[in-house]
Amino acid sequence: MNVFFQLVLFVVGVAFGRFWFGAIMLPVVYGIPRAVMWAFRGHILPRAILFYASSAILWSVVFLALAVAALVFSPDLARFLATNQGLTIRQRCGIGFGIAQMVSKQGRRDLDSDFRRGVRQYAKGKMPGSELKEFFLAASASYFLFDDRAAGHAAVLAAVTSSNEERDDMLAILLAITQAPDTVAFLFASASSQPMRSEFTTQRLRAHAEDLSAQIVSFDGNTDALRQRLAAEARLYERALGTSGKPNLAVFSKVDEAAIHRLSQLYS
Repeated sequence: MNVFFQLVLFVVGVAFGRFWFGAIMLPVVYGIPRAVMWAFRGHILPRAILFYASSAILWSVVFLALAVAALVFSPDLARFLATNQGLTIRQRCGIGFGIAQMVSKQGRRDLDSDFRRGVRQYAKGKMPGSELKEFFLAASASYFLFDDRAAGHAAVLAAVTSSNEERDDMLAILLAITQAPDTVAFLFASASSQPMRSEFTTQRLRAHAEDLSAQIVSFDGNTDALRQRLAAEARLYERALGTSGKPNLAVFSKVDEAAIHRLSQLYS
């Protein structure tokens, strides 16, 4: 029974610490500062700051109310929770687990996706990151229209290095293309600024979209190897999708940027 009780305390302590970190600390150390920065830069409305502040305040009030209730209705339980060193250590383990998730590569991508999803309703025009979507569309169009394999690899690299939400959007675009009518093929054809391959057809468009989708879904996670491969094929493409700064879709000179922007709006 003692072992079972300790196991329950371990699970409760770690879970409580992790939940406290996510409900209160994450909005304070990540959500609010980033919302302030985006509001200052004009990407979102200032009300987005209140969205994160209210969440932290609400859960703080909830935890405070639970603590007061324990003191009033069960002083012994409150004393046990406050003085039990083992429970405190387990809570800190839960907080440490939350911090480890936050700083990990996948954790940062998840945080970015959650943040974008949370502030989307407060967006003022295009949010940061939409340039990556247009880069993906330009690279994809160059692959679709001119069978530019390096551009296809650039599109895959853009997808696998984006946030989860952005990657899902890109996969959704490819899925829509695989089921596209002939009119969509015409839209992509209009994005060409140079003569295309004469054999370009809706069937080829769908096949190329299926190929990119399969590469993204089956990607093994080794972005360094993919980046090196792209650099060997087309250094200009790899540099255009650098690790910092805005992606430069102008490197795909065979496609028209204005047409790519229209396609981005179509698939928004």
